[in-house]
Amino acid sequence: MDIAKHAFKSNKNYPLLFQIKWPRGIYRNQLYVSEEFINIINENNIQGFDFQQIWDSDQKLEKRLFWTIKNKEKDLYLISSQIVINGIKPYPIKKCILSSKQILWLCSELRKLKKNDIKNGINQLSHLTDDCALYVSISIFKEHANIVLNPLWNNKKLNGLENVLLPISLDSKNPLADNIEPFLLDLEYSIKKR
Repeated sequence: MDIAKHAFKSNKNYPLLFQIKWPRGIYRNQLYVSEEFINIINENNIQGFDFQQIWDSDQKLEKRLFWTIKNKEKDLYLISSQIVINGIKPYPIKKCILSSKQILWLCSELRKLKKNDIKNGINQLSHLTDDCALYVSISIFKEHANIVLNPLWNNKKLNGLENVLLPISLDSKNPLADNIEPFLLDLEYSIKKR
């Protein structure tokens, strides 16, 4: 086990000097210090310390979405997605199956939404047909914002996959369409080329 990338809560007060606790109560040999600790060392001209920066509280959280869309059978498409944050993959690959009608509805509805339409918490859209209930949850909690595609098919074979997770950027006036527009275009292209 090792740490690929460090991430600390910017709203939490960490001690000047601390260790990271691993599973089963084991501590690593590395010591972590806060910027306040480094300032004390520098202000008092204390020599012999060598610090390496591992995290910056001003670093912007960058979420990127990777996806594949495959025509599974007839009018059904297998959609896989994975979110990568600041270059690492903390999220597993998620999959679901959608029909071309669901894809057209999804693209249309997400493009209509504006930032002012979305409240903090969980916002939900749904597209109900005889064979599937597609639930689209748009969740915004502080800096975390995602869309979850959750189709519940009557056919259990189609229902065995997980939901698909899509990241939203809250910096934009239209965070839904702007951030996932390439994904939406790819969805539309996939059903048109069939």
